[in-house]
Amino acid sequence: MEAEKTLTNEEIIRELLDLLKKNAMKEPANDVFEICSYVDGLEKKIATMTEELTSMQNQIREMQEDTLVNNAKKALAEAQERLNARCEQIKSQVSEVKIQVKSTAKSIVDETKAKGRAALYRVTEFAGIKKRLLNVRTAVKDAIVSTDRDVARTALLAKGLREAGQTVNNAFRTFADKPEVDYSKKEQKHPITKAVLAPMKAVRKLFVSMELHLDASIDKLDNLAMNVQLDKEKREEHTKDKEQKAADIERAEGEVFYSPMVAEPQEYKYNADAFEARKISEGKQEAAGKELPKVREDIEYNKENVLVIIEGLSMYLHENDIREIFSIIEKAFNKSTVMIETMSPFFVKHMKEKSIEGSNAKFSWGVKNGKDLQQIVPAFNWKRDVSLVEGMKVIMPVYNVLGIIPAVCGMSNKIVVMER
Repeated sequence: MEAEKTLTNEEIIRELLDLLKKNAMKEPANDVFEICSYVDGLEKKIATMTEELTSMQNQIREMQEDTLVNNAKKALAEAQERLNARCEQIKSQVSEVKIQVKSTAKSIVDETKAKGRAALYRVTEFAGIKKRLLNVRTAVKDAIVSTDRDVARTALLAKGLREAGQTVNNAFRTFADKPEVDYSKKEQKHPITKAVLAPMKAVRKLFVSMELHLDASIDKLDNLAMNVQLDKEKREEHTKDKEQKAADIERAEGEVFYSPMVAEPQEYKYNADAFEARKISEGKQEAAGKELPKVREDIEYNKENVLVIIEGLSMYLHENDIREIFSIIEKAFNKSTVMIETMSPFFVKHMKEKSIEGSNAKFSWGVKNGKDLQQIVPAFNWKRDVSLVEGMKVIMPVYNVLGIIPAVCGMSNKIVVMER
């Protein structure tokens, strides 16, 4: 007959332990494993006890037939039967504990799969086996008391039989004119000692060990309840902190608006249309034969690297305007570094600028990053992007929170550094 699986090898227990560990409930997982290990230990001791009692029963049956022993065999057999009954009672109780553990584990696993992590807190329901374990411990304690009584009686019986046998032997020696034997100098043992007393003491030792196992398992159940409560409180605190951060971010996002670093006068009109108007005006002046204002006529240039800063402008232009600006810079300077503020296409489409609400200006052009800008102006090499979030952290501390969100950094205005 195939041996029954231990609790720690039961598939449902392994599945529960795996769920606990995957959900960062290491301490409760350890508690559940140890409780199951203690129950397995009880079963193992019961199996050993059963073997001892079977051996004891066989040896009683095989004891040499004689008048004295025959009178004692019935008493010894009754003691063995009492022990066996205690053993079967405890075995049945432990089996009920095992069934309840598996049933509870299955219920928790099924609910966790259906509803999520919160169902794992139901492992505290293992405390329901505490009453059963207490009943087992009571039965074990009673068995220890009963076994102590039987050990004492059996030891006394063995002594009586041994002394009676010695008296009979010396009586026959006296009848045969032989000297009596001084049994005080010989080993004081009787066949009953080996056949019954030794197994009884072994069984008692197992009962004592079982009591210690039961005490430990009951303590572990209390520990499990405490660890689950600690995990629950820690989880609630973490969730509260997370919700608070989310609320802070949501509030901060509601406050975000585009703020130019330099405010322009309200009466100033600027956008792509203004840039086009400038070009049309210059075209008319050129057609009328008028001299156009010369660029750089008051700038001394010795072919050194020139820094060009374009701030708060590109988002009001069109892509062709950007190309033209960079073309002018390319032709005017041998070496140049351009720092241009850019806006993401998303904000160009969805955001309004508060500082120019009174004008006709509107956002008309944007680019995701410097790499995309390099595709538009290939004569320049992209060096890096600097999100304006970095600068805003100094002005508004809430950006320290927003700055950890990749989407915020990705969509915020940038200073794109280009070189030629």
